Amino acid sequence: MEKKCGMKLFFAEISIGLFALVIIITACERSGAFDFHLRHHSGKHRWGEFYELAADNGIDALVIGNSKAFSGVDCELLSERLGQGFFAIGHGSGTAATAYWSVHHALNYVSPSTILLETRCFGYSWKMHKYEAAIQSKIDLGFRKKDLSTIKATLDLHGPTSLPSAVFPNVLGYPERLERDPIDTIMNIGKWGEATEEWGTQRGFHNNFTEGIDDELLARYKAGESGRDYGSALPSAEDIEYMDRLLSLCRKKGIQLFFFETPYYQADQKNLFERQSKLTAFFADRNQDWMTFWQDKELTTNPAFYHNMLYNQHLTQDGSKVFTQKLATLIEDKKLFTNRLQLTSQKSFLKRNN
Repeated sequence: MEKKCGMKLFFAEISIGLFALVIIITACERSGAFDFHLRHHSGKHRWGEFYELAADNGIDALVIGNSKAFSGVDCELLSERLGQGFFAIGHGSGTAATAYWSVHHALNYVSPSTILLETRCFGYSWKMHKYEAAIQSKIDLGFRKKDLSTIKATLDLHGPTSLPSAVFPNVLGYPERLERDPIDTIMNIGKWGEATEEWGTQRGFHNNFTEGIDDELLARYKAGESGRDYGSALPSAEDIEYMDRLLSLCRKKGIQLFFFETPYYQADQKNLFERQSKLTAFFADRNQDWMTFWQDKELTTNPAFYHNMLYNQHLTQDGSKVFTQKLATLIEDKKLFTNRLQLTSQKSFLKRNN
Protein backbone atom coordinates (compact mmCIF):
# COMPACT_ATOMS: atom_id res chain seq x y z
CA MET A 1 0.00 0.00 0.00
CA GLU A 2 2.78 2.37 0.98
CA LYS A 3 4.61 1.54 -2.27
CA LYS A 4 1.53 2.39 -4.35
CA CYS A 5 1.14 5.70 -2.56
CA GLY A 6 4.80 6.45 -3.22
CA MET A 7 4.39 5.75 -6.94
CA LYS A 8 1.28 7.94 -7.12
CA LEU A 9 3.16 10.75 -5.40
CA PHE A 10 6.09 10.31 -7.78
CA PHE A 11 3.87 10.49 -10.88
CA ALA A 12 2.01 13.45 -9.42
CA GLU A 13 5.28 15.30 -8.91
CA ILE A 14 6.41 14.46 -12.44
CA SER A 15 3.08 15.68 -13.84
CA ILE A 16 3.26 18.93 -11.89
CA GLY A 17 6.84 19.43 -13.04
CA LEU A 18 5.95 18.89 -16.69
CA PHE A 19 2.97 21.18 -16.38
CA ALA A 20 5.14 23.89 -14.85
CA LEU A 21 7.70 23.41 -17.63
CA VAL A 22 5.00 23.84 -20.29
CA ILE A 23 3.83 27.04 -18.58
CA ILE A 24 7.39 28.40 -18.51
CA ILE A 25 7.99 27.50 -22.18
CA THR A 26 4.65 29.06 -23.16
CA ALA A 27 5.46 32.26 -21.23
CA CYS A 28 8.90 32.48 -22.89
CA GLU A 29 7.36 31.87 -26.30
CA ARG A 30 4.73 34.58 -25.86
CA SER A 31 7.24 37.07 -24.45
CA GLY A 32 9.42 36.83 -27.56
CA ALA A 33 12.53 36.39 -25.45
CA PHE A 34 13.92 33.72 -27.76
CA ASP A 35 13.09 35.11 -31.18
CA PHE A 36 16.22 37.27 -31.43
CA HIS A 37 17.70 35.29 -34.31
CA LEU A 38 14.61 35.75 -36.50
CA ARG A 39 13.19 39.01 -35.16
CA HIS A 40 14.07 40.95 -38.30
CA HIS A 41 13.50 38.15 -40.79
CA SER A 42 11.48 39.22 -43.84
CA GLY A 43 9.21 36.20 -43.36
CA LYS A 44 8.21 37.45 -39.92
CA HIS A 45 7.44 40.86 -41.38
CA ARG A 46 5.54 39.24 -44.25
CA TRP A 47 3.14 37.21 -42.15
CA GLY A 48 2.64 40.07 -39.66
CA GLU A 49 1.76 42.37 -42.55
CA PHE A 50 -0.49 39.69 -44.05
CA TYR A 51 -2.61 39.35 -40.91
CA GLU A 52 -2.95 43.13 -40.55
CA LEU A 53 -4.10 43.61 -44.15
CA ALA A 54 -6.35 40.55 -43.96
CA ALA A 55 -8.13 42.01 -40.92
CA ASP A 56 -8.81 45.19 -42.94
CA ASN A 57 -10.04 43.23 -46.00
CA GLY A 58 -7.07 44.61 -47.91
CA ILE A 59 -6.15 41.47 -49.86
CA ASP A 60 -7.97 40.55 -53.08
CA ALA A 61 -5.35 38.31 -54.71
CA LEU A 62 -2.38 36.22 -53.59
CA VAL A 63 0.97 35.75 -55.29
CA ILE A 64 2.45 32.41 -54.25
CA GLY A 65 5.85 30.76 -54.68
CA ASN A 66 9.44 30.88 -53.52
CA SER A 67 11.82 33.85 -53.42
CA LYS A 68 11.47 34.32 -57.19
CA ALA A 69 7.83 35.26 -56.54
CA PHE A 70 8.12 37.64 -53.60
CA SER A 71 11.27 39.35 -54.91
CA GLY A 72 10.10 39.44 -58.54
CA VAL A 73 6.53 40.69 -58.21
CA ASP A 74 6.18 44.15 -56.68
CA CYS A 75 2.72 43.72 -55.16
CA GLU A 76 2.45 47.35 -54.14
CA LEU A 77 3.05 48.44 -57.73
CA LEU A 78 0.72 45.71 -59.01
CA SER A 79 -2.03 46.80 -56.61
CA GLU A 80 -1.76 50.44 -57.68
CA ARG A 81 -1.77 49.53 -61.36
CA LEU A 82 -4.77 47.17 -61.24
CA GLY A 83 -6.82 48.57 -58.36
CA GLN A 84 -6.77 45.24 -56.50
CA GLY A 85 -5.01 44.34 -53.27
CA PHE A 86 -2.22 41.89 -54.13
CA PHE A 87 -0.08 40.18 -51.50
CA ALA A 88 2.90 37.81 -51.87
CA ILE A 89 3.36 34.88 -49.50
CA GLY A 90 5.86 32.06 -49.55
CA HIS A 91 9.49 31.68 -48.56
CA GLY A 92 12.95 31.07 -49.95
CA SER A 93 13.45 27.62 -51.48
CA GLY A 94 9.70 27.06 -51.42
CA THR A 95 8.32 23.97 -53.15
CA ALA A 96 4.95 23.00 -54.62
CA ALA A 97 4.18 21.34 -51.27
CA THR A 98 4.91 24.44 -49.19
CA ALA A 99 3.01 26.60 -51.71
CA TYR A 100 -0.06 24.42 -51.16
CA TRP A 101 0.19 24.74 -47.39
CA SER A 102 0.77 28.50 -47.60
CA VAL A 103 -2.50 28.84 -49.50
CA HIS A 104 -4.27 26.42 -47.16
CA HIS A 105 -3.28 28.61 -44.20
CA ALA A 106 -3.94 31.96 -45.89
CA LEU A 107 -7.50 31.02 -46.82
CA ASN A 108 -8.39 30.93 -43.13
CA TYR A 109 -7.95 34.72 -43.11
CA VAL A 110 -8.67 35.99 -46.64
CA SER A 111 -11.03 35.18 -49.52
CA PRO A 112 -9.11 36.08 -52.68
CA SER A 113 -10.77 35.89 -56.07
CA THR A 114 -7.49 34.96 -57.74
CA ILE A 115 -4.22 33.24 -56.89
CA LEU A 116 -1.14 33.71 -59.07
CA LEU A 117 1.44 30.99 -58.59
CA GLU A 118 5.04 31.48 -59.77
CA THR A 119 6.25 28.10 -61.01
CA ARG A 120 9.96 28.18 -60.16
CA CYS A 121 8.98 25.98 -57.21
CA PHE A 122 8.39 23.17 -59.72
CA GLY A 123 11.16 20.72 -60.41
CA TYR A 124 13.98 21.86 -58.13
CA SER A 125 14.14 18.83 -55.88
CA TRP A 126 17.76 17.75 -55.76
CA LYS A 127 19.13 16.73 -52.36
CA MET A 128 20.63 20.09 -51.36
CA HIS A 129 17.49 21.93 -52.36
CA LYS A 130 15.33 19.63 -50.24
CA TYR A 131 17.59 20.32 -47.25
CA GLU A 132 17.39 24.06 -47.81
CA ALA A 133 13.64 23.94 -48.39
CA ALA A 134 13.10 22.00 -45.17
CA ILE A 135 14.95 24.61 -43.08
CA GLN A 136 13.17 27.51 -44.72
CA SER A 137 9.72 25.98 -44.48
CA LYS A 138 10.19 25.20 -40.77
CA ILE A 139 11.12 28.83 -40.17
CA ASP A 140 8.17 30.07 -42.20
CA LEU A 141 5.75 27.83 -40.30
CA GLY A 142 7.05 29.39 -37.09
CA PHE A 143 5.98 32.84 -38.24
CA ARG A 144 2.36 31.86 -38.79
CA LYS A 145 -0.51 32.01 -36.36
CA LYS A 146 -1.00 28.70 -34.63
CA ASP A 147 -4.14 27.17 -36.07
CA LEU A 148 -5.13 23.76 -37.39
CA SER A 149 -3.70 24.44 -40.85
CA THR A 150 -0.26 25.20 -39.35
CA ILE A 151 -0.35 21.93 -37.43
CA LYS A 152 -1.45 19.96 -40.50
CA ALA A 153 1.29 21.53 -42.60
CA THR A 154 3.95 20.70 -40.02
CA LEU A 155 2.86 17.08 -39.78
CA ASP A 156 2.67 16.69 -43.55
CA LEU A 157 5.96 18.41 -44.41
CA HIS A 158 8.16 17.45 -41.48
CA GLY A 159 6.51 14.65 -39.52
CA PRO A 160 5.26 14.45 -35.92
CA THR A 161 8.70 15.06 -34.37
CA SER A 162 8.60 18.64 -35.69
CA LEU A 163 5.30 19.44 -34.01
CA PRO A 164 6.73 20.86 -30.74
CA SER A 165 8.99 23.29 -32.62
CA ALA A 166 5.98 24.42 -34.68
CA VAL A 167 3.98 25.19 -31.53
CA PHE A 168 6.97 26.77 -29.76
CA PRO A 169 9.20 27.95 -32.65
CA ASN A 170 11.10 30.61 -30.69
CA VAL A 171 11.99 28.55 -27.63
CA LEU A 172 12.65 25.23 -29.33
CA GLY A 173 13.86 26.53 -32.68
CA TYR A 174 17.48 27.34 -33.35
CA PRO A 175 19.15 29.96 -35.50
CA GLU A 176 19.09 28.81 -39.11
CA ARG A 177 22.88 28.65 -39.15
CA LEU A 178 22.86 26.05 -36.38
CA GLU A 179 21.35 23.55 -38.78
CA ARG A 180 23.82 24.55 -41.47
CA ASP A 181 27.01 24.30 -39.37
CA PRO A 182 26.37 23.18 -35.76
CA ILE A 183 30.01 23.27 -34.61
CA ASP A 184 30.69 26.77 -35.91
CA THR A 185 27.40 28.04 -34.46
CA ILE A 186 28.07 26.61 -31.00
CA MET A 187 31.61 28.03 -31.02
CA ASN A 188 30.13 31.47 -31.77
CA ILE A 189 27.14 31.27 -29.46
CA GLY A 190 27.84 34.77 -28.17
CA LYS A 191 26.90 36.19 -31.57
CA TRP A 192 23.42 34.67 -31.62
CA GLY A 193 21.81 37.74 -30.13
CA GLU A 194 23.43 40.25 -32.45
CA ALA A 195 20.99 42.46 -34.30
CA THR A 196 20.50 41.64 -37.96
CA GLU A 197 19.49 43.88 -40.83
CA GLU A 198 15.79 44.64 -40.73
CA TRP A 199 14.01 43.31 -43.80
CA GLY A 200 10.65 44.99 -44.16
CA THR A 201 8.08 43.96 -46.74
CA GLN A 202 5.53 45.86 -48.83
CA ARG A 203 2.49 43.67 -49.38
CA GLY A 204 4.81 40.71 -48.93
CA PHE A 205 7.23 41.97 -51.58
CA HIS A 206 10.88 42.03 -50.56
CA ASN A 207 13.84 42.66 -52.83
CA ASN A 208 17.26 43.83 -51.67
CA PHE A 209 19.07 43.00 -54.94
CA THR A 210 20.35 46.32 -56.25
CA GLU A 211 23.40 45.28 -58.32
CA GLY A 212 22.97 43.62 -61.69
CA ILE A 213 25.30 41.08 -63.33
CA ASP A 214 28.83 42.48 -63.46
CA ASP A 215 31.56 42.10 -66.11
CA GLU A 216 33.22 39.18 -64.31
CA LEU A 217 30.06 37.09 -64.34
CA LEU A 218 29.30 38.14 -67.91
CA ALA A 219 32.74 36.81 -68.88
CA ARG A 220 31.94 33.48 -67.22
CA TYR A 221 28.70 33.26 -69.17
CA LYS A 222 30.55 34.16 -72.38
CA ALA A 223 32.99 31.32 -71.68
CA GLY A 224 30.05 28.91 -71.67
CA GLU A 225 29.41 28.60 -67.95
CA SER A 226 25.77 28.27 -66.92
CA GLY A 227 24.16 28.29 -63.52
CA ARG A 228 21.81 25.38 -64.02
CA ASP A 229 20.77 22.75 -66.53
CA TYR A 230 17.04 23.39 -66.70
CA GLY A 231 16.43 20.25 -68.72
CA SER A 232 16.43 18.29 -65.46
CA ALA A 233 14.31 20.84 -63.57
CA LEU A 234 11.01 19.13 -64.33
CA PRO A 235 7.92 18.65 -62.14
CA SER A 236 8.33 15.68 -59.81
CA ALA A 237 5.61 13.30 -58.68
CA GLU A 238 5.41 15.31 -55.45
CA ASP A 239 5.02 18.57 -57.37
CA ILE A 240 2.17 17.11 -59.40
CA GLU A 241 0.44 15.74 -56.30
CA TYR A 242 0.46 19.08 -54.48
CA MET A 243 -0.50 21.12 -57.53
CA ASP A 244 -3.50 18.86 -58.05
CA ARG A 245 -4.39 19.32 -54.39
CA LEU A 246 -4.12 23.09 -54.83
CA LEU A 247 -6.32 23.01 -57.92
CA SER A 248 -8.92 21.00 -56.02
CA LEU A 249 -8.80 23.37 -53.04
CA CYS A 250 -9.25 26.44 -55.24
CA ARG A 251 -12.14 24.87 -57.16
CA LYS A 252 -13.96 24.22 -53.88
CA LYS A 253 -13.38 27.82 -52.80
CA GLY A 254 -14.33 29.31 -56.17
CA ILE A 255 -10.86 30.81 -56.66
CA GLN A 256 -9.31 31.11 -60.12
CA LEU A 257 -5.69 30.07 -60.44
CA PHE A 258 -3.20 31.61 -62.83
CA PHE A 259 0.33 30.25 -63.28
CA PHE A 260 3.32 32.23 -64.49
CA GLU A 261 7.11 32.10 -64.41
CA THR A 262 9.57 34.93 -63.90
CA PRO A 263 12.13 35.42 -66.71
CA TYR A 264 15.58 33.88 -67.08
CA TYR A 265 18.68 35.74 -68.19
CA GLN A 266 19.46 34.63 -71.77
CA ALA A 267 22.96 33.31 -70.98
CA ASP A 268 21.53 31.09 -68.26
CA GLN A 269 18.95 29.38 -70.45
CA LYS A 270 20.68 26.03 -70.74
CA ASN A 271 18.23 23.35 -71.97
CA LEU A 272 15.37 25.56 -70.89
CA PHE A 273 13.16 24.55 -73.81
CA GLU A 274 12.62 21.07 -72.35
CA ARG A 275 11.39 22.54 -69.08
CA GLN A 276 9.11 25.02 -70.85
CA SER A 277 7.60 22.29 -73.04
CA LYS A 278 6.98 20.02 -70.07
CA LEU A 279 5.25 22.76 -68.06
CA THR A 280 3.18 23.83 -71.07
CA ALA A 281 1.86 20.28 -71.41
CA PHE A 282 1.36 19.96 -67.64
CA PHE A 283 -0.92 22.99 -67.45
CA ALA A 284 -2.67 22.33 -70.76
CA ASP A 285 -3.70 18.90 -69.45
CA ARG A 286 -5.37 20.66 -66.51
CA ASN A 287 -6.95 23.40 -68.61
CA GLN A 288 -4.98 26.05 -66.76
CA ASP A 289 -3.42 29.29 -67.95
CA TRP A 290 0.35 29.50 -67.76
CA MET A 291 2.56 32.29 -69.01
CA THR A 292 6.33 32.22 -69.26
CA PHE A 293 8.50 35.24 -70.06
CA TRP A 294 11.60 33.32 -71.12
CA GLN A 295 11.44 34.67 -74.70
CA ASP A 296 10.73 38.30 -73.80
CA LYS A 297 13.89 39.97 -75.12
CA GLU A 298 13.46 43.15 -73.08
CA LEU A 299 13.54 41.07 -69.90
CA THR A 300 16.01 38.33 -70.82
CA THR A 301 18.80 40.38 -72.41
CA ASN A 302 19.38 43.08 -69.78
CA PRO A 303 22.05 42.04 -67.22
CA ALA A 304 20.99 44.91 -64.95
CA PHE A 305 17.73 43.05 -64.31
CA TYR A 306 19.38 40.01 -62.66
CA HIS A 307 21.14 39.53 -59.34
CA ASN A 308 24.89 39.21 -59.69
CA MET A 309 25.19 35.53 -58.80
CA LEU A 310 25.56 32.38 -60.82
CA TYR A 311 23.05 29.64 -60.00
CA ASN A 312 20.48 32.20 -58.87
CA GLN A 313 18.39 34.24 -61.34
CA HIS A 314 16.63 36.56 -58.89
CA LEU A 315 15.41 39.78 -60.45
CA THR A 316 16.94 43.01 -59.17
CA GLN A 317 14.80 45.90 -57.95
CA ASP A 318 14.94 47.45 -61.44
CA GLY A 319 14.13 44.11 -63.05
CA SER A 320 11.18 43.49 -60.75
CA LYS A 321 9.62 46.85 -61.63
CA VAL A 322 9.78 46.18 -65.37
CA PHE A 323 8.59 42.61 -64.94
CA THR A 324 5.70 43.62 -62.67
CA GLN A 325 4.42 46.09 -65.26
CA LYS A 326 4.50 43.36 -67.92
CA LEU A 327 2.71 40.96 -65.57
CA ALA A 328 0.07 43.63 -64.91
CA THR A 329 -0.51 44.04 -68.65
CA LEU A 330 -0.88 40.27 -68.99
CA ILE A 331 -3.43 40.19 -66.15
CA GLU A 332 -5.39 42.95 -67.85
CA ASP A 333 -5.27 41.09 -71.18
CA LYS A 334 -6.46 37.89 -69.49
CA LYS A 335 -9.26 39.85 -67.75
CA LEU A 336 -8.59 37.97 -64.53
CA PHE A 337 -10.54 40.48 -62.47
CA THR A 338 -13.35 41.34 -64.87
CA ASN A 339 -15.94 39.17 -63.13
CA ARG A 340 -14.90 40.42 -59.71
CA LEU A 341 -15.12 44.05 -60.80
CA GLN A 342 -18.55 43.43 -62.34
CA LEU A 343 -19.75 41.77 -59.13
CA THR A 344 -18.42 44.65 -57.03
CA SER A 345 -20.20 47.16 -59.28
CA GLN A 346 -23.44 45.19 -59.01
CA LYS A 347 -23.21 45.10 -55.20
CA SER A 348 -22.52 48.86 -55.08
CA PHE A 349 -25.51 49.53 -57.37
CA LEU A 350 -27.85 47.39 -55.24
CA LYS A 351 -26.59 49.03 -52.05
CA ARG A 352 -27.23 52.52 -53.43
CA ASN A 353 -30.74 51.61 -54.54
CA ASN A 354 -31.93 49.84 -51.37
